[in-house]
Amino acid sequence: MNENSSNTHTTPEFDASDVSPFLPIIENTDIDRLTTFGNSIGKLYTNFQSNIYLCVAAVLSITGGILFGYDLGIISGAILQLTTEFCLGVSKSEVVVSSLVAGAIVGSLTGGFLVDFLGRKVSIVLDSLIFCVGSLILILSDNFWMLVVGRLIIGYGVSLCATAECVYVSEIAPSEKRGMLVSLNETGICIGILVAYCVSFIFVDVPEGWRYMFALSVIPAVIQGIGTLFLPRTPRYLLLRGKSELALHTLQKIRGKGIRVTSEYK
Repeated sequence: MNENSSNTHTTPEFDASDVSPFLPIIENTDIDRLTTFGNSIGKLYTNFQSNIYLCVAAVLSITGGILFGYDLGIISGAILQLTTEFCLGVSKSEVVVSSLVAGAIVGSLTGGFLVDFLGRKVSIVLDSLIFCVGSLILILSDNFWMLVVGRLIIGYGVSLCATAECVYVSEIAPSEKRGMLVSLNETGICIGILVAYCVSFIFVDVPEGWRYMFALSVIPAVIQGIGTLFLPRTPRYLLLRGKSELALHTLQKIRGKGIRVTSEYK
């Protein structure tokens, strides 16, 4: 009986008509997913250049803050060696420390005019050179007045840096990311102060360690200057110079191809 049962059992045949109504649904779903995926890739490709500009601008914003914070905080460790090596009294030590602030005051009063006259991009590159010159004077200092002059120049560079970079970033950043990118400068200041204290701790017992402390500020200055060379001028500055077509082209370049910038340009 079992043999008969096994012989009479037949496997049901597959009928495509039973599932054919669902095939269009499956095909349409796949097509929709592919379309969505393709659009996503297209948007990433379109905005790739724009994202690069924003990333570089963010790095510059942080780097400028690091320069500010580092040069502000590094003197706390360097002055311990400077007072001994240059036989500085209390008054002269105070002059060396406060000369950076004096230079920053001058920079804050004149930096805005310089940024408007030369442009944001050129001002940042010039600022990097100022930092390098000031650091070189401090590294080679062999008397009290060289220390003061070097700190004055660094102070001017600190103020110009804060002005030029914040203006530059705010003018190229989209409105929804502007606050975040500009505030990165404040983050950089905190990082710079922390790094300065760490560097002071490392070199405070090293012979002439103060020269190394001042020398390390050249690194972020060089990064800032070189990075700025790859960025365009801001559309707003170009408009102020009457170059409206170039300003529109630059804005389109920053935002990415396929992005409508007419309303933002107006």
